[in-house]
Amino acid sequence: MTTTEMTKNQELKTEKPLFMPAGNIIEKDNSAVITLDMPGVNAEGLEITVDNDILVIEGKTSAQTPENFKPVYSEFKYGNFQRKFKIPKPVDAEHAVAEMKNGRLKLTIPYAKDAVKKITVKSV
Repeated sequence: MTTTEMTKNQELKTEKPLFMPAGNIIEKDNSAVITLDMPGVNAEGLEITVDNDILVIEGKTSAQTPENFKPVYSEFKYGNFQRKFKIPKPVDAEHAVAEMKNGRLKLTIPYAKDAVKKITVKSV
């Protein structure tokens, strides 16, 4: 069975995307910081949106075989992907910063000002 046939068989057997970048969410300085490992993904091919408290990151990976070479065996996963994350508090998406370096996306999204409220205690 050739690599192409194996890939086609894998695609037929699964409904899950073949490539799913691993991610983390941490909090720092009233912001959510999301990191995803995405080797082979170009920043230009990413689409990042926030709808209410759901962050959606979409993109695509593809095989990068040099010219005059043919694939023999590959464990890398390729294709379209989509990751959704529930952000713990409302965010200010307009002031988000996204950086891609060495196959790792770092997305810093500040929380909305009204999402970080302090409770004041009244004497009665």
